[in-house]
Amino acid sequence: MKRLLQGASVAMLMASLFSPQITFAQSCMCNSTESDTVLEGTAKDAYGFPNGFYGIQLINNGGGNYTVHVSDRTDDGAAFGSIVVTDCDSGIELVNLGFDSTIGTFATPGNLDLAVNIPATNFSVTLTTQEFSGSSLWFGDDRVFLGNPPTSQLNTETRCYFACGCETVDSASNLGGTPNDAFGFPNGFYGIQLINNGGGNYTVHVSDRTEDGAAFGSIVVTDCDSGVELVNLSFDSTIGGFNNPGSIDLAVFIPAAAFRVKLTAQEFSGSSLWFGNDRVFLGNPPTSQLNTETRCYTAGDPPVPVETMSWGQLKKRF
Repeated sequence: MKRLLQGASVAMLMASLFSPQITFAQSCMCNSTESDTVLEGTAKDAYGFPNGFYGIQLINNGGGNYTVHVSDRTDDGAAFGSIVVTDCDSGIELVNLGFDSTIGTFATPGNLDLAVNIPATNFSVTLTTQEFSGSSLWFGDDRVFLGNPPTSQLNTETRCYFACGCETVDSASNLGGTPNDAFGFPNGFYGIQLINNGGGNYTVHVSDRTEDGAAFGSIVVTDCDSGVELVNLSFDSTIGGFNNPGSIDLAVFIPAAAFRVKLTAQEFSGSSLWFGNDRVFLGNPPTSQLNTETRCYTAGDPPVPVETMSWGQLKKRF
């Protein structure tokens, strides 16, 4: 038996219909934060070992849309599952749902799917189940199983996520740097760089010393919270040439608390991408001359060099 439930009104019905309603205090203090892409997966059921007889799963469908999948094959009247999702920036609980043991029985296993939206950049997820012989939590396809006899049948875990589509997240303070040019090896002959100047102000620096008419560079910056493209720029191979290297600087503003940066360059003999001063080089002959990489950042200003500090800043530092 399978039930499909959707919508905010259904969410409120769920909160009242299934008991016990479990509420957990959320601190969003995790040892590590993962990309929400790891929550992608397919529905899993706790219809017997090795998964136990009660399960709850959170599946990322993309665009902030998720499925809570609950499965039940128990005659344990005390079995239950719950999910709490908290926005780590505001502290607001975005999802708080509890489910009892009436979804299925040992003779008639059952499951249900509930659609929820998680419109947060940083969020924590607490999954909890209890069943006397064994239960499972699934974060995407990653299972946490607790079998019998444990000290307690309460199976619970909290994990934190960042919604931007990157495996890791860095501080934009690390995008500080100075202009670098791809005017020859080891940097190649075409380059693009993003430099953080502080206060949300950035410089896109493009350098060109190629005769490759197909060479180009591009940058796309996306606000992870809204999904809006803040920067989308492309550059061709007319900035400079082998005998007359050239570069340009373009000021851009990135007013986002969290954002994704995609840099791309192509040149037949070698090109470089610079995230701040961190270089990604692709030389010749690769399988493809397309040099591209995406990284995610949270807002932050680069350190102020001592030689440029004001007297007030120097007094605070020393």
